[in-house]
This record gives sequence, structure tokens and C-alpha cells, in this order.
Amino acid sequence: MLLKSSVTVNANASKKAFTLIELLVVIAIIAILAAILFPVFAQAREKARQITCLSNQKQIGLGIMMYVQDHDEQYPINFRDWCVQAGMTTGENANNCRWASWTHQVYPYMKNIGIFYCPTTNIGAGNTAAALLSQPANNELDVPGPQNSAPLRVVVFGSLGVNEFIFKNGNTDAFGRTAIPLASIGRPAELAIVADSTHLLFTDARRIMSPNCVGPNNNPGNCWWAGPRNSPSENDYFPVPNRQRHQGGSNVTFGDGHAKYFKAEQMGPDPERRARANAGIPICTGASAAQTPPCGRQDGGRTFARDFFFRLATHPDDDRVSQ
Repeated sequence: MLLKSSVTVNANASKKAFTLIELLVVIAIIAILAAILFPVFAQAREKARQITCLSNQKQIGLGIMMYVQDHDEQYPINFRDWCVQAGMTTGENANNCRWASWTHQVYPYMKNIGIFYCPTTNIGAGNTAAALLSQPANNELDVPGPQNSAPLRVVVFGSLGVNEFIFKNGNTDAFGRTAIPLASIGRPAELAIVADSTHLLFTDARRIMSPNCVGPNNNPGNCWWAGPRNSPSENDYFPVPNRQRHQGGSNVTFGDGHAKYFKAEQMGPDPERRARANAGIPICTGASAAQTPPCGRQDGGRTFARDFFFRLATHPDDDRVSQ
């Protein structure tokens, strides 16, 4: 009887065990599910960061609008003298502080330095937003804090940029000191003033379409100064593949304070506008229309209306904004 019972137990135990093939099938199923779900999870996380960045820009837009209402309906501007008064006269701060000194005016309306950072900032391998914050000598600068408080630290390259035509570049000439009235812009809701950018300043959509550009041979300077493009011979400046910050696009804040997400292609060169310019039909107004040729400017020996060619309007004289 004992022998029979032992055999019965062993038989039952063998029936409950998994075979090697069954285990391999289960492992294969898990691997397939992981391969399907992990990219979805990554996209969901990036979508959350994009929404956070959009919310930050919305807060910046509201802060700018509150400033405008408190200052005779004039936009804030960058101003070099604030940097000098704060003692920022040496090193990178002396060169770069003026580009972001507009934060000195807007910060009191928000009281949160964190919203000046995009959580998806990524310039080069490993340079996440957290990494950039740990490299003040390379990619950060201090701007004067409100009422002589501690300086505010902002990212120079690869976070948010502002429209140089509106916020100026911090020079002390007459243009650099003259604030832009809200009333001078016909359609502020069509004019981009803050956006994801490769640099603190932008004049057209080049730096906005491909804000994570690292340039040829991993040299970000080619993106920051010349503007991201696919080859040295490219003059139309199409979006650079895989250099967008938020799943193929960027967040943009407009002159009335609202913020919106755009795919890179929605901001790129507009063939229709280029054709109009080539046909002699003005695509700008005001002082830009009075130039020779109209709406054009010199760049590398060529005269063209690059500021007005893009689908995203960034120039106050753009006919989509001024009319």
C-alpha cells in the first residue's frame, strides 16, 4: 500500500509541472507584450512632460499679460543695465544675461523660477533638464532677481526662447530700449512670443521647429546661431528629423497669452508665401514693406524675406499679424 500511494503522488506531481516549451511560450508572450507596451508608456510620459511644458508656457503668457496691463500695455524687454546693476559683468553672465533679463520683469507675477525650464530639454547625449541645471558654467546664466533678491538662474541653450522683435536683445541702443506696445500689433493672438527653442532668442521658426538640434558633429553652436537645418546648402530651413522636443513638435505662446502645441511641419516654410514674395506681392507691412526689396534683408550676401516665409508668424510686420 505504501508503494502504491507513493507512485500515485509522483504521478500527480508530474501532471502539475510546466514543460520547457510551455515556459518558453509564456516568456515569449511577456516579451511581446513588453515590446508593445514600453513604447506606449514612454510616449505617455513624454505627453505628460509636453503638457507640463505647455502649462508652464501658459503661466508665462499670463504673467506677461499681467505685466502688460500694469505697464501702459507695453511688453517687457531685455535690458543690459539690469545685469550691470546686479554686478553681472564678467564671464558668461556678462555676455548672456541681457538675453534673458526680461525674466526680471515678469517673475514677480509668477514667483516660480521652475516654469522657465522645459522638462523635456535635451541638448546632446545625457543633457537632460536635470543635467543642464548642474552645469551653470556651460549652459546657464543668472539674471537679476526681483527687488535685488538672489539672481534667477535660467537655461541659455535648449529650453525656452522669446521673440527678439518683441523682447529685444538687451542692447542699449534706441531700438533695444524701446518697448513694444500691445496696440501696435494688429493680431497678437497670431504672433509667437515664447516657445521651445534652441536659444534664448528667436526671430523666426528655425530655432522653434527643431529645438533639440545638436548640429553637425554634435556641435550645438551650429543650431544656436545659424539655425537648425538639414544641410549647409539648405536655405528653406525645413524641420530637422528627430530633433523635435515633444513628439514631433513644440509648444508656443502667443502675444495674447494663450499657448498651443504645434507639429514641426505646421511651423515650417510656406511655399505659397515664398511664391507671393518672389512674384513681388508684399507679405509684410510697415517699415519692413518700405525696405528694398520689400520684406527682405541681407544674410550671407543674399537678400530674402526669411522672417516672413514660415507658417508660424514671428515678425510684428507680418501681414498675418499686422492686418
